[in-house]
Amino acid sequence: MKPLSKKLYALAPALLAVIPAAAQSRTAYAVGAVRIQPAASLSLQGGAVELKIRLGAGAQGRLWVSDACVAPLADSYVVAQSGTYTIPLSTLAGAGGNACLVSTDGELRASATISPQNAVAVWTAGDVVTSREGHGLAEAAAAEPLRQRHAPREASRSASWLWVHTGVAVQVAGNLGDWATSWKQPEGNQWLAEPGGPYAGKFYRSGTVRKAALSAGLVVVSYAVAWKWPKARKYVGVFNMAIGASFGAAAVSNVVRNPYYQP
Repeated sequence: MKPLSKKLYALAPALLAVIPAAAQSRTAYAVGAVRIQPAASLSLQGGAVELKIRLGAGAQGRLWVSDACVAPLADSYVVAQSGTYTIPLSTLAGAGGNACLVSTDGELRASATISPQNAVAVWTAGDVVTSREGHGLAEAAAAEPLRQRHAPREASRSASWLWVHTGVAVQVAGNLGDWATSWKQPEGNQWLAEPGGPYAGKFYRSGTVRKAALSAGLVVVSYAVAWKWPKARKYVGVFNMAIGASFGAAAVSNVVRNPYYQP
């Protein structure tokens, strides 16, 4: 065997030992370079929003106030980079019962209910993952994933309930006006007309019971729908206002047609 061949043959075991070590080093580096998962924590403290956010590459956050938190407003507050922020509610665009956050890449969506108790709701796309380098919020949250938390809403204090309250009040008031001006008067609606007796064909006790049941039924259904579907509260209020307006128009018509009210 030639001298060069003998030297190569002697070095072969050392080369075989180095190759696995190099492969392990590359594997360790690849594991360390895991992508950081975007995450956000949103809460209310007094009259300000406390925001901790870690954005994805090239993404921005949008913060605004709304009931539904469907899409950010054009003039929503812009969060350009990751970090911790304290943002006064008075500086946020919009109106409603929630402080809302989304990221432009769609990875983050969070909301916090605006109430005297400063309820907190947090949402994130997944578990927190740290990288070999580690950055700010990632190091603080590495041990535990963010989770979604929901606090009970103060529904009766939400501005959207005003639509329901106002609509029901208008409906009841209009119904009372129609009832007062129809009492013992000829009734064109056979469902409300007295079926017999001295007041047959007129609005009397039977009509009063049915009219009261109709109004009470509308109230119950309105509040049930508003409680089940908060987004429909405005429409429930408008519907009740329309019914109340029709009752009010009927009351005015009764006064105009009834000789009792003529001077």
